[in-house]
Amino acid sequence: MSEQREFKPSDFTISLQGKEYLPVAARVKWFRTVHPSGSIETHEITVDLDRPFSKGGGEVYGYARFHATVRDAEGRILGQGTKTETAANFFDYVEKAETGAIGRALAASGFGTEIDQDLDEGRVVDSPREKPRPRGRQSAPRVASQRPTGPIRLQPDIIEWLDQQSKRAGFTNLEAACKELDYPMESVLTIEAMQRSLDKELKQRIAANPASA
Repeated sequence: MSEQREFKPSDFTISLQGKEYLPVAARVKWFRTVHPSGSIETHEITVDLDRPFSKGGGEVYGYARFHATVRDAEGRILGQGTKTETAANFFDYVEKAETGAIGRALAASGFGTEIDQDLDEGRVVDSPREKPRPRGRQSAPRVASQRPTGPIRLQPDIIEWLDQQSKRAGFTNLEAACKELDYPMESVLTIEAMQRSLDKELKQRIAANPASA
């Protein structure tokens, strides 16, 4: 049985190159906390597997564009978003386009806008907000990296770790934890930001119930 508790976005933010980022999985959880009977709908506008793009001196093929709509329980539209991705940016560009559209629609609905003010996206799913820098000499801009800061566990270690953490938190396994906590299993298996967000929530549950560990 799911326990109802207040959702605090700050509990789920992670740091990406000095910016605060709220993963789309956490935005979805926030939305479901406020609108448990609401809906998030996605629509494939275009998926072109043969459109060419330049990358690394060669060509890669693939273009996807998705639209997402967020509605409350009565069907009223709270927000909408559209996202385009290509194979030049991501191998899983179709999934990234759909996830990005959801992230934008949720931001437009008010879920994430307190943390991620800028709706223009970079190469993560929804653009993190720059942390304010102290006045004085500014350092030269750095090239953005896809890798979050902090210790990183590599596949398949992270999956095994999350499965162990899930059991310590009182779940049967990782799949059961994802289902109970509203994390898409396929995204947890492939997206590092979601892995970190889930790991953080599992640690909070373990700390709150040490007997289960």
